[in-house]
Amino acid sequence: MSTPDSSHRDAAEDEAHALEEVSPARGDIDLGDRNGVVSGDILEGGVIRGNGDLLIQGSVNGADGNLCGIDVEGRVTVQGAVAFARIDGREIDLRSDVTDSRIRSDLGATLGADITRSTVSLGNRRKELLTLRDYARELSQLLKQVEELRVRVASGARRFVRAYPEVNLKMGDVFVRTPRELVVDLSPFYKAVKGNSPEKIDRALEEFYLKVAVGVLTRNNREYIRRNPNRHKVFLKLIEELRKHVVTVRFCDRQAARVGELEILMSMIVDETTKGESTVLMVEGVLSGEIAVQVLHFQLDQECRDGFELDRSTAEARWAEGESGEILKTVDLDGKTGVLTHSDGVFQRGSLFLSNGRFTWKSRESNST
Repeated sequence: MSTPDSSHRDAAEDEAHALEEVSPARGDIDLGDRNGVVSGDILEGGVIRGNGDLLIQGSVNGADGNLCGIDVEGRVTVQGAVAFARIDGREIDLRSDVTDSRIRSDLGATLGADITRSTVSLGNRRKELLTLRDYARELSQLLKQVEELRVRVASGARRFVRAYPEVNLKMGDVFVRTPRELVVDLSPFYKAVKGNSPEKIDRALEEFYLKVAVGVLTRNNREYIRRNPNRHKVFLKLIEELRKHVVTVRFCDRQAARVGELEILMSMIVDETTKGESTVLMVEGVLSGEIAVQVLHFQLDQECRDGFELDRSTAEARWAEGESGEILKTVDLDGKTGVLTHSDGVFQRGSLFLSNGRFTWKSRESNST
């Protein structure tokens, strides 16, 4: 992951909520949707959360049994040392030493110095999973609603034929009468108003019906009305009932269109989530004693009917002392165990990631793994 340049950082700081320090005495701090900048330290037991990015220019100084807590939906950058902390973020950039902490990133993380006695969890994808859950809930409700609306539309379409057998309901390709039903197809209308917002389309349809459809139907049925004055009331009733029917058809079409939009959005999220390309631990310093790195991987549940349920699996690498230097004992995505070694005997200045489900270490100085 790249580090934001100074100009971008300065602009972000100007727009952010500024704090000198975070301590338990101030209570838990919730930044809401704002970005945050802490110019000092986060002290023992201090908690800060929010939906934006967070820059800490000082250190995060927790204690055993009284951890500091950071939980933001955006990027977390800490310029000072981190000790006894829980840090959750979209991406995490820790530029000094890290000890006795739990680091959890939705994507990847960068460690700018040494890390020891800590756990790093990558690829948690909280935002994507939450969005998928919300979309899935909305999709389920919409599918049920569209099914009910289509039953109403079909019932209304048949009733027009039975209740008004002598009325000419034909209007181009929009109103087509068959022996069994009145088919209302608004696709020609949608082509004419393509590119407008759903709300503008609703208003345009109302205007189209009153100014165009009613005029055409009135001309088509002038002789029908003239032959019997009492039919005028019948015709006015038809016009109002047909207006309500057209509105129902439009609402059904609109909800069905939203179903299509959700399916596309969910498919895009699933594609992005299952790639895992950004799930990389960049290490500038040294991985040493009691380090565990976990990487979550998501894939489609092939047995799920809607195709959007995700299965998750976890790979893990743990630091250990080997006979000829430091090693990483690994459990890959398929559950197979292994050992990852480095030619220098020390894991420093490189990146740790999954390749074909297996852990790989790539040194910054060479292409060796």
